[in-house]
Amino acid sequence: MGKTRKERIKEKRFVQIVVLVSLIILVVIVVFTVREVNIWPDKMIAKIEKQIELKKYAYSLELIDEVEERISDISVKKYKDECNYNIAIDTLNNGNIKKARYQFKVLEGYADSKKMINECDYQQASIILENGDFSSALIAFSSLSEYKDSDDKILLCRYEIASATLDDGNIVLALERFQALEN
Repeated sequence: MGKTRKERIKEKRFVQIVVLVSLIILVVIVVFTVREVNIWPDKMIAKIEKQIELKKYAYSLELIDEVEERISDISVKKYKDECNYNIAIDTLNNGNIKKARYQFKVLEGYADSKKMINECDYQQASIILENGDFSSALIAFSSLSEYKDSDDKILLCRYEIASATLDDGNIVLALERFQALEN
C-alpha cells in the first residue's frame, strides 16, 4: 500500500526540516571558519599590544603564536622579545636568578639583556658572599669587574680571605695577602 497524503506531507516536512537544519549548521561552520582564518592582522596586533600594556606577557605570547601560525608575513619578533624580556625581569624579581639569566641569555641582543645578565651574575655573587664563601665570591665578582661595586666586593673578599688565613695561624701567607690589598 502506498502512503497516505498526510504521511507524504509529514515526510516532506521532515526532509525540509533536516535540510534546513543542515544548511544552518553548514553556514555556522563556514562563518566560523572564515572568521577564524581571516582574523585581521591589525586587530590581532592591537590585541597583543593591549595585553602587553596590561603586563599579561604569557597571554601575549599565546596571541603571538596564533598570529605567527596564521599570518606568515607579519613580523611579531619585537613583541615576542618584549614579552620574553619582561617575563625574564619578573623571573629575576621573583628570585629565580639562574632561570632569569638563561632567559636574558636567549635575548642577548634585545634591549639591555647583556646588562641584565651581569645583574643576574652580580646577584648570584652577592648571595655567595652573604653565605661566607669568599673564594667563590672573589671569582664571581672578578668576572664582573667595574659592574656596580664589584671592585669593592673583590677587595672585601680578598680582605676576608686574608683575615681567615691569619685566623688559621698562617701569619706569613696572611701578611702577603694583606700587603696585596694595598696594590
